[in-house]
Order: sequence, then structure tokens, then C-alpha cells
Amino acid sequence: MAVPWRFVTAGSEAAETTALLWAQADASRRGEAIPSAISADTVAKQVARLSRPRAIAVIGYLGSVPVACCHAEPARDDDVVAGNTSAHLSGVAVHPDHWARGIGRSMIGYVLDELDKAGYDAVQLLVLESNSRARRLYERTGWHLERLGAPHPQGPHAVYHRAVP
Repeated sequence: MAVPWRFVTAGSEAAETTALLWAQADASRRGEAIPSAISADTVAKQVARLSRPRAIAVIGYLGSVPVACCHAEPARDDDVVAGNTSAHLSGVAVHPDHWARGIGRSMIGYVLDELDKAGYDAVQLLVLESNSRARRLYERTGWHLERLGAPHPQGPHAVYHRAVP
């Protein structure tokens, strides 16, 4: 049976979609109402991130409906995998209606292939320590825990890294 979703690599034109999907997944994880829209300010911040040189967004579609996303950009100087060939992955999200169906695992594989094509050789991500669902996904897909307790306004983060295949 064919996998029912497909992935598309995009740029800043995907800002509203990626920001909304992340907000929906985050709200559901926290037990809050799932938003149907996001602020123009949030979209503008996402446009700025996705407009950076070498930044990419990935959108996962079920038919014509976007159900998953993530984005990557060159690593910052303070990242675990800093350097010209290192990336920082963030905004990884799957709409809660599609959790536990394998789309997150498939999307991680897709984005790693895209990072490889873009010349990256390492990647890191940060995730809330308390987000056990996401942490299990990363550990099952080859990510290595670097450290716990990275400071963040929403709570301590776990820092993961891995080689780009």
C-alpha cells in the first residue's frame, strides 16, 4: 500500500502554513484548544527565519491538506554542531489528527535527505524535555542526546544531534 502523504520543500512562502501547523501541534500537546489561525506577527517572524540564506521548509501533505512541517537553517555559532556544513532543525510538527501514523518519521527522513542535498553534514534540534512523544521519535530515527537542561522560556530543552546521511 502506498504511503498516503507526500513532502514538498519550500521557502518563505510556506511561513503561514508551518507556523500554523506548529501552533496547532503545540496547543494540542499542552491540552489547549487548537487554533485555526495565527497572528500576522507570528507569520512575519517565520518569514524572516525562512528567508535566511540556505533555510528550507518541508511541508507534508495528505492529499492537498498540509498535515506536517519542519524547517532548517544553518546552525548558529552557539549550536552543538556549529559550522558552515551544520544545520539547526526546528518547528517539527504534525497536526494532532495525524499523530502516530508514521508521518513524523517519514518527514524526518525526507528533511535529512534534503539537508544532504543542500550540503549539510550534521544537524541539531532542541525539544522540550517534557515532550516525550517527540523525544521518542528523534531517538528512534537516529538522533543522539547531547544534553538536558538547555534554557528556554517554555521550559528546559533536550539538545539532540546527528549526522546527515
